[in-house]
Amino acid sequence: MWVVSLGGEGVVAAPPERGSVQVQVGALKTSAPVDGLRVLPSHSSPPSRPAAPAPRPPPRRPQPQPGDGEGEDDGIARTPEAVVDVRGERVDEAVADVDRFLDESLLAERELIFVIHGRGTGALRRAVQELLRGHAAVLRFRNGQPREGGDGVTVAWLDVA
Repeated sequence: MWVVSLGGEGVVAAPPERGSVQVQVGALKTSAPVDGLRVLPSHSSPPSRPAAPAPRPPPRRPQPQPGDGEGEDDGIARTPEAVVDVRGERVDEAVADVDRFLDESLLAERELIFVIHGRGTGALRRAVQELLRGHAAVLRFRNGQPREGGDGVTVAWLDVA
């Protein structure tokens, strides 16, 4: 399935409920509107009626630079290797995992990472963002936009130069 809101190929993880379905795209598991899913031709059985063509992934735009205006990074693409999911972890475990992921990301020269911490009480988000704020290699970070997971995700740009 192509998940339009995430701009990636995913797998349906749970049956539809109230117009939404649980999908997994790489390491990210989230809900998406049923009408925001497209069957990819290589994964579908012969349709009983003509299927709409699968949308093309959006073209990749250059990564935003520090100091760019808010909203100018709308075209960023999340890849599974640039995501760390710490939902459900205790704060100290999550901070250690994110710190380790930062080190791995710097070695892999990733310019952009996504930390999925969930919404909950906000304790994980605060701890993760405090770590990012004090890390020398983090150029900037922000909460995720609604299609990225909103307040349940933090997006960070790294200085890999």
